[in-house]
Amino acid sequence: MLRSISFFLFLVLLLALPTNAQSPHPNALNVPTGIDSKFRSDPEKNLTEFVNSILKGITSDEEKIRILHDWTAVNIRYDVEGYFGNSKIVYNTFDVIKTGKSVCEGYCNVLELLLTTAGIENKKVPGYARGYGFDIFAGNEKFESNHAWTAVKLNGKWELIDVTWNSGFIDGIRFVPNYSLGYFLISPEKFVYTHFPENSEWQLISPPHSFEEFSNMPYLSDRFFALGLDLINKPARILDAGAEFKLDITIPNDILIMAKLEDLDGNSYDKATITQRVGEKGTVYIVFPKKGNFILTLFAKHKDESGSYSGVADFGLKASAGSDAKFPMLFKKFMEFGCRLISPLTKPFKMGPDQMVDFEFYAPVEEVGVECDELITMLTKNTAGNFAGKVKITSYPVRVFMKIGDRLQFFCSWE
Repeated sequence: MLRSISFFLFLVLLLALPTNAQSPHPNALNVPTGIDSKFRSDPEKNLTEFVNSILKGITSDEEKIRILHDWTAVNIRYDVEGYFGNSKIVYNTFDVIKTGKSVCEGYCNVLELLLTTAGIENKKVPGYARGYGFDIFAGNEKFESNHAWTAVKLNGKWELIDVTWNSGFIDGIRFVPNYSLGYFLISPEKFVYTHFPENSEWQLISPPHSFEEFSNMPYLSDRFFALGLDLINKPARILDAGAEFKLDITIPNDILIMAKLEDLDGNSYDKATITQRVGEKGTVYIVFPKKGNFILTLFAKHKDESGSYSGVADFGLKASAGSDAKFPMLFKKFMEFGCRLISPLTKPFKMGPDQMVDFEFYAPVEEVGVECDELITMLTKNTAGNFAGKVKITSYPVRVFMKIGDRLQFFCSWE
């Protein structure tokens, strides 16, 4: 089964509109036309010639595995019509090569054939995967073999690959090619967040997880690990919360991260989350607008990466209460400069001619102030190195700014 763009927030798989800078190995892309066409038309007869050609000059087993994986990921398309029962699915290995489409078992069959021909020990691993249609709140997750992936022996050690998921994703009723190395030789400890084999031996971890343990794990994508993110508290798939909640994660210094909250009807809640960090320790703060079940999705990317953020993790949250608290709107400079709100985090504020609110912020600049009702209050640095001071709040918006050179730059605003 293939991961779906509809699993993650606003139906995104790996998510958003994918930002993928990885490229297939040149040998997988530049197969001589004659050899490629002969192999596709009669793969059984031309198998050895094809494998010898595509691996010509390659001595490293890891590179051989990469080339054969890449050729399969690029040249086989997921059969969405077959998956939804609108056409007959092709499973026979040679027929999959001829037609260029199948489902996970067909992908694995092709990769198994190519690896075996190249003399690389491998095994098709059937099991359960959290792919298309996975619902974090659908009740008890049950083991049902719905997917297949590949184990390869490299340097005397078994490694794991999911060539199907590395080929692309389903968007509604169409397959979107999106080559990736996200599930190529990924460590077993990370692979097990989404894949549970029929035979626990193929978890390749000791001791292996029970399915109950697996079903209680959150959904963490390959991109989560590729960006160097990690969970500090190792939370469960579904977490109990009050009217607010916080999630601690490790965030490398070159990674930007944000979060979004949705209810189970697909309604998203603006200003219900904020992500802050101190060094590499990050905290996602959540306030719930009402009692009920919610999905929290984390998005991340490299600081120098263009394009949209990618969804990297999903958590279920059960709120026992709601509130009218709202976080401020954050501007680009807040994240770029590593600014941090200490107090207050949320509105509403106490208002009135004699009401003063204690403000405290961190920003790596020399001047920070608060604007309210066209009045500006400058904050001063305290012994902790934060900007602090009392501010009279009479109306919204309330905006915090910092001075960068000769310019005043807003970095957050309560509207």
